[in-house]
Amino acid sequence: MPFRRGAASASTVSRWDRQGWITLLAALLLALITLFTSHYRSTQEFLASLPPWRTRLAKLNWHPTIEKKVASYASEQRAKQLRLETEKIKIEIVQIRNETEQLRNETERLKKGDEQFAKRDAKIAALWSSSKANATPVPPIETSSIP
Repeated sequence: MPFRRGAASASTVSRWDRQGWITLLAALLLALITLFTSHYRSTQEFLASLPPWRTRLAKLNWHPTIEKKVASYASEQRAKQLRLETEKIKIEIVQIRNETEQLRNETERLKKGDEQFAKRDAKIAALWSSSKANATPVPPIETSSIP
């Protein structure tokens, strides 16, 4: 049988096709696993997801980079939370300052009103006492002398 260019045996073609499909399936499974698993897992979470024999093997070969990523993520979240709380506190401080200024203004207005009332009360008291002092007593009218 003469050698034909581009022709291959059927078993060789099907073997490569099977291996290509297996590679594609493995890549797809790896992509799905990566998509649905968290990058920030702790040691306990990782080991809990493995079968017992794989857990023992993983304990021997554990890399601390995952723990560092988890710790850095947690510290980033704490820092973010602290920034948000700081912003809330700054807003509250501004509100309290505004309320304090409003209360000062109200207090000043009330003090001025009290001073005006005190001046009016003093004038009324002075007029009242002067009218009593200057008033001549009216003699009572005798009813027996009137026919």
